[in-house]
Amino acid sequence: MAFLCPGCHARSESVVGLCPSCGYVGRGQQVGPVPCSIEGCNRDPYAKGLCEPHYRRAARGSTSTAPVREPAEPARVVLSLRVPEDVRERAISDPDGARRVLEEWARGTR
Repeated sequence: MAFLCPGCHARSESVVGLCPSCGYVGRGQQVGPVPCSIEGCNRDPYAKGLCEPHYRRAARGSTSTAPVREPAEPARVVLSLRVPEDVRERAISDPDGARRVLEEWARGTR
């Protein structure tokens, strides 16, 4: 959480104490979270004014300010089976029980 200095209106992480910008001693006003300090990055801060990916880069010694890639969407698995016509019809006619019908067919119990 960030706080706004009443003296110079600078954002600070500390609610009470000395403002790092103007030296004001007092209680700051609570404001919303400050985004990552890397230009163009709008992620929430993780530590030292940086989002988690930029903080981890800095901890490794990298000076890169390149944008962080968004996580990829999870891969969808599409399984194609050749099922007998009667099994297919039962699965289509009962969408709620389709999984059960296909599992029975796969196990050979039906």
